[in-house]
Amino acid sequence: MSSQLSRPSIAPTSSTSTLSSQRNRQYAHLSAQLAQLNAQLADMENLVRMTAVQADYMRGLGGWCGGL
Repeated sequence: MSSQLSRPSIAPTSSTSTLSSQRNRQYAHLSAQLAQLNAQLADMENLVRMTAVQADYMRGLGGWCGGL
């Protein structure tokens, strides 16, 4: 007597592929947001550096005016 056992299919179902597609879109969106955040942080670092230089100039100007 030979009986066959049913095996579950390992092929992706439509809901699995939908979830995978959705996850891939979310990862792509997250990657784009991280790239934008990285660029904005670099801009902010540049602005902070320029502000520090300007503050140093203002300090020097204050000392110069005080010396008059």
